Amino acid sequence: MTLPQIISLLAAAGVAVMYVWPMLPPAPSVMAEPAMMTHLRNVMAVRDAYKTQDVTDKCNALIQALLGIKP
Repeated sequence: MTLPQIISLLAAAGVAVMYVWPMLPPAPSVMAEPAMMTHLRNVMAVRDAYKTQDVTDKCNALIQALLGIKP
């Protein structure tokens, strides 16, 4: 192969990769946290944002329910 053919082949491969890359599924994250941790973090954020006793009690009850703690 000549140098211009190699350059054009690399350019075509680059364009193909740019076209196909967005269609590939995302790679699974090794450190992805379970959905339960996300739910708990969200409930704790609500509990910390609203400082009323009623919200605190209900968020604590929801956390206990999510964790499966029997009162």
